[in-house]
Amino acid sequence: MCTGAYLNQSTPVFGRNLDLSAHFGEGVIAIPGGYAINSKKEGIHPSFFPMLGIGAFYGGYPLYADAVNSKGLAGASLYFPGNAHYGKPAEGKHNVAPYELIPEILSRFSNLNEVRQYAREVNLIAEPFAVGLPLTDLHYIFADKTGAIIIEPREEGLRLFEPKVPLLTNNPPYEYQEDSLARLANLGPVYPESGKGVPDSVGFGAMGLPGDQSARSRYLRGAYLLQNAANGGEKDIKRDISSAFDFFGKLAFFKGEALDKDGKEEMTIYTSVYSLEEPALYYRKVGDYEIYRVDFGMVKKPLFNPF
Repeated sequence: MCTGAYLNQSTPVFGRNLDLSAHFGEGVIAIPGGYAINSKKEGIHPSFFPMLGIGAFYGGYPLYADAVNSKGLAGASLYFPGNAHYGKPAEGKHNVAPYELIPEILSRFSNLNEVRQYAREVNLIAEPFAVGLPLTDLHYIFADKTGAIIIEPREEGLRLFEPKVPLLTNNPPYEYQEDSLARLANLGPVYPESGKGVPDSVGFGAMGLPGDQSARSRYLRGAYLLQNAANGGEKDIKRDISSAFDFFGKLAFFKGEALDKDGKEEMTIYTSVYSLEEPALYYRKVGDYEIYRVDFGMVKKPLFNPF
C-alpha cells in the first residue's frame, strides 16, 4: 500500500510513503543523461534527462517506484489491485509495460503538459518485467512545479485526472476518492465556538476525520491536511522538506497495526520526498530516523545504492 502526494508549499515538493509487508530489493537509483532505456515494444532510446529515485535495479533497468528527473518532473506508481487493466499492443499507440511508464516519461519529458500529450497515446500492455515475475496492478501520479495529474489504466481505457487535491492512495478508483471529499465539508482546524460545549483540547473541529489505515481513510486524512496546512510564507527548502516528512508521518503504517491478507505485518518501509526546484531526493528508511539527501551532482554514471 502506498501514498503519493504533491505538496504545493512555497518550495514545490513531491513525495510518498511505500508501505509493504516485505522489502523488494529497493534502493536509490541514479541514471545519467544518455543512458540507454530499453522498452520492450518502443525499442531502445537514450535518457534525455538524468533521473533519480527509489526502486529496484535489475539487468541494468531502473524499476522505479518513485523518481524525479533533472527538470523537476516527478512520478510515482501506487498499488491499484483489481482495478488496473492492461491490454494487448495496439497500432498507433505507445505500447508501454506498467513498470516502464515512470522511466519512459521521466527520461523523455520536462513538464506536465508534455506528459498530458504523451499519455493520451499510451497503451499500457500486459507485459511483466521477466518470466515468473507478477504483473502488478498500478496507477500513477506525476507532478511538476505547476501541479499534478493522475493516470489510471482502466477497462474502458487510460484515464487522466486533474485532481482537486493533489493526492493519490490505492483503491478505489480516483473519482470515488474525490467524491468522498464531501465528508470533510464540515471539518476544520478552528476551535469550537462558545455555546457548543467546552472542549477538553484543541482539535475538535476535525472530529470525525477517519483515523484508520484503509486507503479511503488515508486519502481523506491526507486531503484534510493538504487543505488546511499553512503554506509557510517565504521559500525555505529545509522547512518545507521537514513539513513534507511530517505530513507523510501522519499517513504511515506502524509495525503491527495492520496485517495483509496473508497475515503479514504491513509497514512503511521508506518515505521519499523530492524537492522539485533543486531538484533533489530526500528519503528516510524504516527503523532509521536519519534523512538522507541525494542530488543530481552525483549522477555521472549509473548508480544503485541498495537500502
